[in-house]
Amino acid sequence: MKKLIYIGATVLFAFLILLPLLLMITSSFFEHGVFTLHNYLNILNKNNLLLLFRSTVLSFAVATLSTLIGGFFAFTLTKTNLPMRGGLKLLFLIPLFISPYILAVSWVDFFILFKNGAQFIYGPAGVIFVLSLILVPLSIIIISSGLINVDTRLEEAGLMMADYRTTLVKIVLPLLKPAIVSSFVLSFVLAISEFSVPAFLSVNMLTTEIFMQFSAFYNYDLAVANSMLLIVICISLLMAERYYLAEAPFFSVSAKSSISKKIELEKSKYPLLFIHFSYLTFAVLTPVIVLALQSFNDGPTLFLKAFTILSAVMIDSLLYA
Repeated sequence: MKKLIYIGATVLFAFLILLPLLLMITSSFFEHGVFTLHNYLNILNKNNLLLLFRSTVLSFAVATLSTLIGGFFAFTLTKTNLPMRGGLKLLFLIPLFISPYILAVSWVDFFILFKNGAQFIYGPAGVIFVLSLILVPLSIIIISSGLINVDTRLEEAGLMMADYRTTLVKIVLPLLKPAIVSSFVLSFVLAISEFSVPAFLSVNMLTTEIFMQFSAFYNYDLAVANSMLLIVICISLLMAERYYLAEAPFFSVSAKSSISKKIELEKSKYPLLFIHFSYLTFAVLTPVIVLALQSFNDGPTLFLKAFTILSAVMIDSLLYA
């Protein structure tokens, strides 16, 4: 039975994913029915290489920031006795349930209220800022899972010989490295593949160039060739991550490891709680509040009108989901 399920899943994957991708790639090698490498030679021009460099640098910055911020909050929410951890975790997940494009619109509306705010948000720094805040919850989920699965017996053995800071650096972090790498790679792939945020913030990246070739110039074959460059980068990173995780000593998991050892916060409990609420207020609640205020800017009439106009589309969207 398992073999049949595996075969069925493989056939479905090949039909829905591999076959369309193969047909798309094959068509990019032909122009007017003649085999050519012209499209793939074109992607190595100076403009494309600059876009690739910019996309890589911005995505690296996004992955680094989201992993560092997410790692900090994952640690405090998972390994300490911080009050209201359950509710805080739910609040941190809010950006995952809102479209990146809508969040970008909200942040633009927020920053234009300040002097030079538009210069910041409409640029590479704005893309890094918005995408980092969007991907922080993903890092929290991945790294929290790693922290929960670290065998507490190893921590206890380390604490018998040293303080918790040394144990954290020498034992916990090495065991957590696969989760950190996974968080970084996934954040990088999602950032470099994102189109809506850099497009709205007027930052040219590889994804915006692909869209322009598809929609503005109708150069389908060149757009596919550019897409292949992006696909190769993403697949290479995911394969490298898979190889690393296969070779790395992953989380030490046992029945006891499910009970994560908590750090008893004393004087730092409420300062840490203040940091969490400050971050949530700025990074999570601010864009939501800005959207809410703008939707009711002219009273409930505009909101009700928009709801009426979009009701049919909303039903279709829910059905698709």
